[in-house]
Amino acid sequence: MLQLVAILLMISPFGAVDYNFVHPRCTDTCSDQGDGQYLDCNRCDRFVSCSGSKLYRMRCPELTSYHGYLGVCVHATSPNCSPGGYRDPPLTPGEVIQQTLPTSVP
Repeated sequence: MLQLVAILLMISPFGAVDYNFVHPRCTDTCSDQGDGQYLDCNRCDRFVSCSGSKLYRMRCPELTSYHGYLGVCVHATSPNCSPGGYRDPPLTPGEVIQQTLPTSVP
């Protein structure tokens, strides 16, 4: 199990995780953000990737949600997410949410 967590910590949709690249706060614009991955303010099943001040909305695989501290989509669900993947309530840009690490793999 610890090996799986270690592997998850080293993998992201864009390769190895760079902890200066993964940001556990949400954004809806990249004009004032550095390059990296951010939480989507309205959806749990998506994340935002900023590159050169351009915003790209990325979708997680079905039945997963983006984990803002790990920088990957995980099977753990958030208590503030609807079954359709929407945050309830939505986050305010810049807001950081507390997320726990997944404890098991389905």
